[in-house]
Amino acid sequence: MDYAHFAFDCIDALDRAKTPSDVLICLGRAAGHFGLDRFLTAGIPAPDKSLAPYLLMHNWPAGWVERYIARDYPNCDPVMKKVRSSLMPFGWAEATYDPVKDPRAHAVMMEAQEFGLKTGFSVPIYTISGDQAGMTFGGTEFHDSPGARRALHLIAIYGHQKARDLALTRGKHETQPPKLSPRELEVLKWCSAGKTTSHIAGILSISEHTVETYIANACRKLDSVNRTQAVAQAIRARLIP
Repeated sequence: MDYAHFAFDCIDALDRAKTPSDVLICLGRAAGHFGLDRFLTAGIPAPDKSLAPYLLMHNWPAGWVERYIARDYPNCDPVMKKVRSSLMPFGWAEATYDPVKDPRAHAVMMEAQEFGLKTGFSVPIYTISGDQAGMTFGGTEFHDSPGARRALHLIAIYGHQKARDLALTRGKHETQPPKLSPRELEVLKWCSAGKTTSHIAGILSISEHTVETYIANACRKLDSVNRTQAVAQAIRARLIP
């Protein structure tokens, strides 16, 4: 599978989405390509707060979200704990815990399986302004690979932003996109093509330090914490194709 091509096709579909239903369908189909037919995206509440007000969009199995919130599982879920403390995406198997010492964590994972959520992949999402959110995909199997992880990472960032935009700007005009310099845009375009810092430096005949400076400036203007998120934000704002 050409993961980069698939990811950008999903982003195009998300960009055309006009309603929450459109986004639900698009993200559900995207997850399905990797064996994960369910997803949830939400803001991340403080440990003493309920998850309910932070939910943006999901197609989680009927009854699981209600049980998850009612039993205060966000505060013992090992996946949620790792989302809160991680910068990089991860498979659920990487959210380790001791089932003997932490029986409630074990209960969350076992009960999730009763609803068909046997494995998954989660993407922490941060912004420079301090917001923390995440998207998690779940299902009966995960067709895991480095390419699949990169694709889901980009799709999750863009999908979360689209869901957030629909929730916050419904009936309002979109804000003006940030202004990036031609060089910053050029560097982001090469990042979107999967080029490394050293590759971009060679293509543009500039130093790697200069490339990193352009990326850092673009991240700051786009309120992003890494180049993957900056690329997603730039595509969403139609700054790069």
